[in-house]
Amino acid sequence: MAEEPTQAELDQEYLRIRQQEEQQQIEYNNIQNKTDMNTGTYSAKVAQVVDVKPWGEGSRQTFYHNLVMDNGHKINIGKKKTLIVGDALNYEVTEVGQQEFNKCKAWNPEYNNNAPQSNYTPKKSSQSNNASFALSYAKDVYVAHGGESPDNSIKGASEYITGLADEFLTWLDSK
Repeated sequence: MAEEPTQAELDQEYLRIRQQEEQQQIEYNNIQNKTDMNTGTYSAKVAQVVDVKPWGEGSRQTFYHNLVMDNGHKINIGKKKTLIVGDALNYEVTEVGQQEFNKCKAWNPEYNNNAPQSNYTPKKSSQSNNASFALSYAKDVYVAHGGESPDNSIKGASEYITGLADEFLTWLDSK
């Protein structure tokens, strides 16, 4: 009859199987890293900082990081500050497959093609624009009529222009 394995032997076998599973997961992640990163942008947290190399001096200094992300991606990215494990990062892949770490650049989901994204939809007749137009029109009328106020004072000119602007604004807002 075969002897039953000792607890130490069971523990050792468990560790061997666990290491084998981890190695398979790493190999799978490496395959995914090469296939999943062809296009697109990603959001992930730093799982491991492999290497950081500073480049430049002073305000122009950039830190180039080789990182392993929590989604399995291996990336190379330049940042103004050093990153640590746990930092969240949005990135866009710029070069795949040339090196172990795919080249990436920081990506801000609030910006698309360097233009801020906004939910703002201007109204057909924006009141703030109307006020600006009304004041501009009132000033033009004032200048066209010789630039003189009824009492020849700056305060009088100001009151004349703003009064005229109010009339223009009322008219513009009614349209």
